[in-house]
Amino acid sequence: MGVLPLQFLPGEGADELGLTGRESITVTGLAALDGPGVPPFLTVTAGDVAFRARLRLDTPREADHYRHGGILPYVLRRLLHAGPPEEPGRR
Repeated sequence: MGVLPLQFLPGEGADELGLTGRESITVTGLAALDGPGVPPFLTVTAGDVAFRARLRLDTPREADHYRHGGILPYVLRRLLHAGPPEEPGRR
């Protein structure tokens, strides 16, 4: 939850790019997530290697979940703004 899902482009992967998993990762282009729509690709820099990765926020709801820090914070904020639910049988 709250993890940015990225996918290597076809023909690329950790082995092909020489990544070990010990690199510090920087992702650029995240500011575009604050506006309408979702950019299809972001630039990732891992150590000395820079590459493009596909952003896998495939639906508007997934993008909303990410913007809120994950599904749990998203649901909690919605509950707080909706007010307490009605009890069954009371009006």
